[in-house]
Amino acid sequence: MATVPSIKDNFSTSELLVATNTEPCPKRIVGYFTEWEKSELRKEQLQKLTDVIYLFVPLQENGTIDSEKEWSDSRFGDLKNKALSLKPALKVMIGVGGNGVRFEFRQIVSDDTERKALVDSITSFIVEHDLDGVDVFWKWPFKHTRISYVIFLRELRTPLDTLRYKMYRQVPYIISIIAPRIHSEFDGFDLEEIMQIVDFVNVLTYDYFYTTHKVGPLSLFYGGREGNVDRTMKYLTCMTENPSKLNLGVAFYGTTYNVTDSLFEKSFDNLWISKDSKTTGPFGTSWSEISSNEKALAKWDNASRTPYTWDGRKFFTFENERSMREKMEYAKEHNIGGIVVWVIDQDDDKSTLLNVVYSVFMGTLSCDDNKEIDNVTSTELPIASLSELREYRTSDEKSMAKWDNVSKTPYIWHDRKFLAFENEKSMREKMKYAEDHNIGGILIWGFDEDDDKPILLNVVSSVDLCTESSLLTYNCVIVFHSWFPPCLQSQY
Repeated sequence: MATVPSIKDNFSTSELLVATNTEPCPKRIVGYFTEWEKSELRKEQLQKLTDVIYLFVPLQENGTIDSEKEWSDSRFGDLKNKALSLKPALKVMIGVGGNGVRFEFRQIVSDDTERKALVDSITSFIVEHDLDGVDVFWKWPFKHTRISYVIFLRELRTPLDTLRYKMYRQVPYIISIIAPRIHSEFDGFDLEEIMQIVDFVNVLTYDYFYTTHKVGPLSLFYGGREGNVDRTMKYLTCMTENPSKLNLGVAFYGTTYNVTDSLFEKSFDNLWISKDSKTTGPFGTSWSEISSNEKALAKWDNASRTPYTWDGRKFFTFENERSMREKMEYAKEHNIGGIVVWVIDQDDDKSTLLNVVYSVFMGTLSCDDNKEIDNVTSTELPIASLSELREYRTSDEKSMAKWDNVSKTPYIWHDRKFLAFENEKSMREKMKYAEDHNIGGILIWGFDEDDDKPILLNVVSSVDLCTESSLLTYNCVIVFHSWFPPCLQSQY
C-alpha cells in the first residue's frame, strides 16, 4: 500500500490509501477440459479462463501416475501447447481421480506407502510438465476414509509449498477439490482444516437427480426438497465462512428422460417425480449437440429458474443463456469466488455459454478498472471539498465516471483531482442490498442536494422494503450441529 499524505478541507483531515494492486484478479473462471471429448480446443476459450484443469491423468494400482503414457500426442499435449503463451495469467492443472476410481482412491490414501507414492508422483508430474497445480477429483470419500483424505491433502500441500521455493515461484502451487451438492455428504469432513489447505473448492451444483434417482431439473436454482443450487451454496458458505474459496459449478450439457411425465406441466410442488418402469435416462447431450430448434422450443420454469422441453414423452432439461446469466449474477451478488465449468469442450464453436459466463461474471471485474489510480506515484492527491463537487454537475462530466468493482462506487480521476460520489448505479446497488437483507429503511443526507428531476431520489423511492427476501447472506446459526442460514431452518 502507498500512503498519500492527508488533505485538509473544511470538515476533516483524511488519509487516502492507494492500492498498488500487484495481485491477479480475485475472481476465477475454472474450466474442466477432458481427454474423451472430440471438439477442438480453441485459444479464445482459454483466454476467458483463469484456470484450466485437464481430466484425467490415470492412476496405477501402486498409487502413481502412469509415466509411460505418451502425452505429447494427447489432448493434454494440445492443451499445454495452446496455454503456453497465456501463462502466467492462465493456470494449467491436472485432475486426479474421477468417477471410475473411487475404490482405488480409497485404497491408495488409506495406505501410508501408496499415499506417499501418489504425493511424490503428483509433485514430479507437475515439475515435469511445468504445471500450476492439481485438482483432487474424488467423488466421494466414504465416511471411514475421510480422515485419510484430509491427511492426503495435508501431505500433498507440504511438498508443493517446498517446491514453490525451490522453483523460485512467485505464487503457490494450487490444490483444489470437488465438493458434493448435498449437505449430508459432508458428515465426517474436517472442513476447517480442508479450507486451510486448499486454494479453492469446485462445488458440483448440477446433476441433483443422481441423489434422488427421480426425474427432475439438471441444475435447479431454487425449489425442490432434495437440494438446489441456492441451498448448496448457502450451506457451504455458512459451513466454511469463506465464499471466496468456493466455485459455483455449471454444466455445458443437458439430460434427457424418455417415457415420462413432465414435472413442470403437472405443477408438482417438489419439482421431482419418480421414474416408472418404462422411464429411461438420464442421457447426456452436450450444448454443442442441442439443436437450434430444441433451444428455440424451450420453456422456462420460474420456480427452479431452468429451461426445459417436453413433447409429451421426452423431458429434456439443460442450461441456456438465460439460466447461465442468472447463476452468474447470483455468484457475484453472494461474493462467490469463482465459477467452474463442466466442461469447456462441450460448448459450441461460438463459445455461447462460456461467453455468458465471462461477460457477466468477469465483465465488471477487470484488473484494469483501477489501473489509473493504482499507478499514482504523486505525493499529493487532492480530495474535492463539498463546494468543489459542483464542478462535476453536468451530464458530460458524470459520464466521465469510472466504476470500482471492489467498493461498488463511481469515481472521477481528472486533472489531478479525485472525486468519489454516488450515482444511479451505486444507489441502485445499495437499494438492492437493502431489499435483499430486509433493512428497515433508507436515510438520505440531504435530499435538497438532488437535481431538479430528482434522479437519485427516484432511485431510492423505487426500493421495496416490504417484500421479505430469501437472500439472507449472513447470520448463520447452529441447527443439529451444522450451520444453516435462517431461511433453511424450517426445512429441518
